[in-house]
Parts: sequence; C-alpha cells; structure tokens
Amino acid sequence: MSQSCHAPRERLGQLTPREHEVLVLIGQGLSLPQIAAKLFRSLKTIQSHRQSLGRKLNAHNAVELARIAFAEGLVRDGAGQTLPAPPAAPPPATPAETLSPFSELLARNIAATLEAPHVLIANADRPDADHVRLLALWSGGRALPTHSTPVAHSPLRIALLERACILTQDARHLFPRDSLLVRLQANGFAAAALGRDAGGLAVIAVIHHHPLQRPRWTQRMLRTFARIAAQDETPLSPSDAAA
Repeated sequence: MSQSCHAPRERLGQLTPREHEVLVLIGQGLSLPQIAAKLFRSLKTIQSHRQSLGRKLNAHNAVELARIAFAEGLVRDGAGQTLPAPPAAPPPATPAETLSPFSELLARNIAATLEAPHVLIANADRPDADHVRLLALWSGGRALPTHSTPVAHSPLRIALLERACILTQDARHLFPRDSLLVRLQANGFAAAALGRDAGGLAVIAVIHHHPLQRPRWTQRMLRTFARIAAQDETPLSPSDAAA
C-alpha cells in the first residue's frame, strides 16, 4: 500500500513554501493551469512543483496529494474551519479482475476522507442510460467485485442527468427499487458526476448508514475529488496500485 495517505509531519516540513502552497491548492480542487494562473507562474513551473510534491510525499497522483492535504488539515471548509483529519485508509483487499486500479484508489481515499462506509464509482455511456458499470465499489473497508447495475430507479440516474444528487436521509426508502441501495442499507446519499471522457460519463457516490450530517460539505468534497480525478494526468498503473 502506498504510504502517501500517512504522510508524516516531517515530510511536510521538507516542502518549500511554494510547494506547500501548491499542495493546498491541489487539495482545493484547482487544476495545474488554474494554480499557475493564481500564483502567476508558468505551467511548467507548477508541474515541476507537483512532481517534487509527489517525490517528497510518496504520492502517485493528484488524488493522493489532495488526500494528504485533507488529512493534514491544510484545506478549509466553507466556514473557514480546518477540515478534521480523516482516519487512515484501510489496507486494500485484493481487487476484482475488472476493478480499475485508479478508481479503487480514488474510492478508498474518498471513503477515508468522508468517513463513508460505502463509495462507488460508476461509468455510463450516456446520462439517461438504464445501466451503469461499477468501476469501483469500496464497502466496509475492502474492494468488492464490480458489476453492472440498473439505474432507472436510482439516484445515480439523477446524478448523471443533473451532475449531482444529494439525499440527506431515507435513500433506500425513497428509491426502494434500487437493489444496491437496499443491500447497502443506504440512509444518507451524495453523488457528483466526473464528466465525459472516452469511456462515457462517470459518477462518484458515497453512501452512509445514518443521515448526512454535513450535506453541503459532503457534496463540495465530492465535487472537489471529481475535479481532481478528471484533471489527473497520471493515473496509477496496475503495478503502482499493487505497490
């Protein structure tokens, strides 16, 4: 397992002031061009800072860098309060053969950051698709086998069509025909779309057994992770994920 989720304070102490600033902005969901514009530096310079951050913090991509920024309290919520450091991500279980290594990493980091028992990442050919393919399903601290699931009567369909969906409570009762929500005993539910790529549309969803305590914050964090994942130019290879 990568140690980037447990970056010790001494590693952060090795960062230059500019690298620290870039890390915070990555945690806020800014793309590298946006960071370059904000800091009045060239894109090449910001890319160099990101590469340096990866080496110093043992992070393979922007998702892991954002996870570190959250865990170390470098990112603040809308009220200006430092976000609480989430628990360390549990060690990954052996993933199913069809599991996307990058999607599994993303789901695991989101689960730890948002303290969510279940996180799924799914892909659809179009917003009004009747089925989605699960790219990752992180549940109970381990990766579960992925599969295709119907969404005609699911809040995932709403997230695909409207770019987001949030249900503060009673998700499985509001959507009783969604067998996945029923099986996972879903109460609070939040989802955000990643956007379109060569494989279609993707959506991230977190599922809680209890009502969402901070729905707006949860949705904002999901959107941040979605932006980071969509912008990331260096997803993990299968060999990296197994390291």
